[in-house]
Amino acid sequence: MWCHLVSDSSFDELHRFTQQLGIPRVAFQGDHYDLHESGREAAIAQGAQAVDSRVIIAGLKSAGLRRGPGLWSGGLAAIAHLETPALTTSRLLLRQWTSADLLSSNLDAISLPEWVHKDAALLAIRGFGRWAVEQVDTGELIGAVGLRGIDPLLPFPPALEIGARILPCHQRKGFSTEAVRAAIQYGFDTLQVTEVVAFIAQTNASARGTASYVGLEMSPDSNFEHPRYGNNDPNRLHDIWMIRDVRSTNGNAGE
Repeated sequence: MWCHLVSDSSFDELHRFTQQLGIPRVAFQGDHYDLHESGREAAIAQGAQAVDSRVIIAGLKSAGLRRGPGLWSGGLAAIAHLETPALTTSRLLLRQWTSADLLSSNLDAISLPEWVHKDAALLAIRGFGRWAVEQVDTGELIGAVGLRGIDPLLPFPPALEIGARILPCHQRKGFSTEAVRAAIQYGFDTLQVTEVVAFIAQTNASARGTASYVGLEMSPDSNFEHPRYGNNDPNRLHDIWMIRDVRSTNGNAGE
């Protein structure tokens, strides 16, 4: 049995309430959190009101917090009014995708247009996904980096996966390392996850080097054949890499 937990006041109120329940920010579904039956009982004990779905929808709409299916399928224009988290480093801006990115000559080496629309929706609605990576001093789109839920076909429990793609002409400058570190820290600090993972082909020396440099460690005996690659694909064999928030090891993550 599942239910939706919402606020008819603000998302900040909703996030504070779920944090009291021990539910991480990454579980936010855009305008609600999904709760199992035991979570529902805990929420009610903390003061949540049990109402039917019609009241939930009406309350969200009245408060201007409803984020329906149209936002997911409407492309960049549909989510343009939503505030999106942006991350900055000394040289990079990790930002929302724009229509200008779709016209950029660099996009072909970074992402597909249909993926851009999906990534933009995730960033705007759930607060995480793949950011466009912009070089601050030039304003140039040079790559993409982000966090996403684990592919259900992969041999790993639910977690967040980190991935990055930087244009070849901008590699070996530390940009990938810089962007990956910022995204991982966002996962720890804002999304309140305790670990981030990466699935890296054994042939991808560059990605393995970046993973090691930012602190990910390869799990022993973790190699597996990635189901998204063909049987004869030389990149089919992958390893699992992961990094844990050191605060969770000390028992005070999120403080």
